[in-house]
Amino acid sequence: QHTLVLLVTRADAPDLPDDQAAAVQDAHLASQADLYDKGLLLAAGPFDGQEDERLRGIAILSVPPDEARRLYASEPPSRRVGSPSRR
Repeated sequence: QHTLVLLVTRADAPDLPDDQAAAVQDAHLASQADLYDKGLLLAAGPFDGQEDERLRGIAILSVPPDEARRLYASEPPSRRVGSPSRR
């Protein structure tokens, strides 16, 4: 079973300084790489140039939806600060 995850910026996402935003992005990419290395993430990438800037990216996982929610919810808070929400 596969699950499509839309990465959407949270309504309450803080406006972070550039260095902090870069650290959050690096942590997000490390988390995605870990999921890929475990064979759980099949594909992922950003959305660029669309009108709705809340839409940040997409991920396709090789797990059922409940497992995808658990995987993203289990990210450490430091990786979720200001990060997109998952739907």
